[in-house]
Amino acid sequence: ALSFLPSFLFEQFRRYSNCFFLLIALLQQIPDVSPTGRYTTLIPLMFILAVSAIKEIIEDIKRHRADDEINHRLIEVLQNGQWHTIKWQELSVGDIVKVLNNTFFPADLVLLSSSEPQGMSFIETSNLDGETNLKIRQGVPTTSKILETKDFNQFRGTLESEPPNRHLYEFNGVLKEHDKHAVEDLLSKNFAYNLLTFIILYNNLIPISLQVTLELVRFLQAIFINMDIDMYHEESDTPAMARTSNLNEELGMVKYVFSDKTGTLTRNVMEFKKCSVAGLMYTVEETPAQSRLVQVKVVCWVVLVDGEAS
Repeated sequence: ALSFLPSFLFEQFRRYSNCFFLLIALLQQIPDVSPTGRYTTLIPLMFILAVSAIKEIIEDIKRHRADDEINHRLIEVLQNGQWHTIKWQELSVGDIVKVLNNTFFPADLVLLSSSEPQGMSFIETSNLDGETNLKIRQGVPTTSKILETKDFNQFRGTLESEPPNRHLYEFNGVLKEHDKHAVEDLLSKNFAYNLLTFIILYNNLIPISLQVTLELVRFLQAIFINMDIDMYHEESDTPAMARTSNLNEELGMVKYVFSDKTGTLTRNVMEFKKCSVAGLMYTVEETPAQSRLVQVKVVCWVVLVDGEAS
């Protein structure tokens, strides 16, 4: 009852029309601004709000009566090894309930077992989605074979599930029975133990001295490379030099060596063969003057022609 008025006003003034008329009613309270009376809009607005409040109160009373009728329905609950009949509103989280044929579910339930084979049941969800066709649900595999009251009384477990949501046909949860580990946990632990045992047993496939042996071999190989006579260059008196022994084995993967040319000549020796200028081919067989002119033009950036030459 105390929260009705704030909730009602909040819902009413979420409508733009009520906010507009409320603003007009406030402006009409200023005599210098309003050409009309102070209560021209305020009284009709209050009347509309009063009618809406009465309607909401009547509907709220009906909802409370419907809720009371539903909450006072009876259901069987397993308590202290016996089935007791209690009201729906007295149910608690974790209670084991018995739902009979053609009856309503008192709450969101997890199907543990059923009198049908393989723990199957047929439910109708017309109150939720309007569909009247029966849907098949099957009990949890670990509890689907439990049918006796004494077995349910001895059952202890913990259910971890996702929070309530709008998905009617999806549910994610894990039922863990106390003092009993899940098969998946046992399999994962056994796999981890077996893997560690396998690694320990077969570690000798890689000898512990392998790394030291490889380092020694690389070091000696670098010495042989430095002493290799086939890698000695007589003209410059330069022998091969292995600057690091860690890359010796990389030499066996080299097939091509590319050298970047910066634009300068390795040797300042050039021999003119031929060239084409405006579609005309000039070769060394032409007149000596033409050949010399073309050769100089090709080699040099700027050519100054002496006027005395012909």
